[in-house]
Amino acid sequence: MLAIHEHNEIEAANKLIARLEAGERWAYLSDAGTPGISDPGARLVAVIQTNGYRTIPIPGASALTSILSVAGEILVASGGQFNFIGFLPTQKNELEEVLRSMIDSAIPSVFYESPHRLAKTLVRCSELLGSERRLMIG
Repeated sequence: MLAIHEHNEIEAANKLIARLEAGERWAYLSDAGTPGISDPGARLVAVIQTNGYRTIPIPGASALTSILSVAGEILVASGGQFNFIGFLPTQKNELEEVLRSMIDSAIPSVFYESPHRLAKTLVRCSELLGSERRLMIG
């Protein structure tokens, strides 16, 4: 098991990349909650993803922590902060108000959406938030 500490996390990440390149499969576990959200695991996930490897959460009791555990650079850039919105409003004006509140925020927003509304919501996000905004669907 590779230990990830701030002073040697780059070295450890490079060792893990070498092992992935050799065809090995790895799991990152933590005894301090869900790894990858606000600990060095977020930086490890970012390095793994930057090198072209997939990161897959093992879902627990919360969809929110599962998706955040593989957000990688999105959480690193915000210092581990995020804004949880819950389910988006169904009324058009309320939906646009919530989406517009995300425009100037450097903190990533996380929200739930029903499968039958997802495509329409993604189109509206693109229209209001612009094409330069990063989006992660999980």
